[in-house]
Amino acid sequence: MSFGKRSVQHPWLFSMGMDLGFLIAPVVFCWVILLQLPQGVLHVDIPLWVWVMVVLGIDVGHVWTTIFRSYARADEFAAHRTAFTVAPIVIFLLIFAVAYWSIDWFWRCMAYFAVFHFVKQQYGFTKLYSRGESTRTRILSDKRIVNLATVYPVINWHFQADKQIHWFVEGDFLSFGEGLASVSWVMSTCNIVYWMLIAAWVAQELWIGIKYADNISWGKILWVLTTAGNWFFGIIYFNSDLIFSVTNIVAHGVPYYFLIYWYGLQKQRFSIKGSIARFWNVKWLTMLVGIALLLAFIEEYCWDMLVYRDRVGFFEAVLPYGYEVATGRFPAALALGLLALPQLLHYYIDGIIWKGNHRNSHLKHMFNSNAN
Repeated sequence: MSFGKRSVQHPWLFSMGMDLGFLIAPVVFCWVILLQLPQGVLHVDIPLWVWVMVVLGIDVGHVWTTIFRSYARADEFAAHRTAFTVAPIVIFLLIFAVAYWSIDWFWRCMAYFAVFHFVKQQYGFTKLYSRGESTRTRILSDKRIVNLATVYPVINWHFQADKQIHWFVEGDFLSFGEGLASVSWVMSTCNIVYWMLIAAWVAQELWIGIKYADNISWGKILWVLTTAGNWFFGIIYFNSDLIFSVTNIVAHGVPYYFLIYWYGLQKQRFSIKGSIARFWNVKWLTMLVGIALLLAFIEEYCWDMLVYRDRVGFFEAVLPYGYEVATGRFPAALALGLLALPQLLHYYIDGIIWKGNHRNSHLKHMFNSNAN
């Protein structure tokens, strides 16, 4: 994301209360709860109620909120008509071809696409925080530190011989763990360097703020630290599917829900002359969350009916399945291609709707006029 700079840097993206309440506090709350659990619980399968709240409600739900920045609004669709029309066709054909060729590589591609998307979003929010900063040279740039905070734990993940977590299905990531069993000190050293660089970046931000009398971007610092904490402790320290899934999804999905909600309010404010967008717009909030959850439920219902069959009791309590699991090379590839399309389309659309270019020229005014 790229937006014009402001003459004064503000330490918060929306406001201190909003940033802490919707970007930082949710994941901190998760950590407080998770750290109270007995060690043995951290490595059990994700309970159904946690899966419903976190995976279905937040992870899959936030994907569907993208429609309010694309297909559900005529003006948004018109601004990206070609991309929004062609992308679903191209993405479906490509992922169908991969699934038809190899189910294993379908899941592998999905996992790596997801990682790329999650990393990009963490940097996207960081870049929004930095949009008003001075152009002073930084030895450790924000982009480098966010990439370090997220990518290093993923690289470490590939070399864990006893990894207990996966992104979608077991074995979706490539694994090189067996070769490093005898040189674990290498990873231990890398872990120390990792936190030294994170600490150096924080010190750099504080030093620049103090020396040049700039406002220290506390929101950005907290955003990067929670990102590093989620990825390092979830993947490397605890090696827990429960911890990493919950903290990573909450840190990714809740801020995105809020961003879409806030965008809708700003859209009203700037499109209707004299309109004052109230922060708590119950009608808009209900529509956003309600539609997202409904579509998320339908999607996961279809995933379980045609692919997984892991939560039959939960879904059939609402509506009995009408189809058998998709078997056979063509039916399976067709089902996977269609079911994966909303997620992959979200990845693609998210990469273009927040760019500060001529197609999204209103974003600059929205973010730069937001009172922090």
